[in-house]
Amino acid sequence: MRLMGRPGLHPPLTLDPGIVIGVQRDDGAFYRMRPVARTASGQDFQTSVPPKTPLRLWVFSRTLSVTSSEGRRLASQGEAIPFEAVEGQDTHIDLGVLDK
Repeated sequence: MRLMGRPGLHPPLTLDPGIVIGVQRDDGAFYRMRPVARTASGQDFQTSVPPKTPLRLWVFSRTLSVTSSEGRRLASQGEAIPFEAVEGQDTHIDLGVLDK
């Protein structure tokens, strides 16, 4: 998962970057994504999830305004985006940051 935005808008590359991003299964199990890399264009988060399972990418931040890959502003109290991982393939989801 890549979080993209203007330079200076990204949280620091720490275990608690000011945003909670994770993947939730239907049974409630939650896989928190951890920041793994940062470039001039964004910050990468990752986690391992079970393939062929309905999942939801869950995003929450009190400090950042986050958008979907289509540019739609996500709910500030958190929002779940449905997807399903394909076995043997990385799943890439891009999110944007509008402002602090």
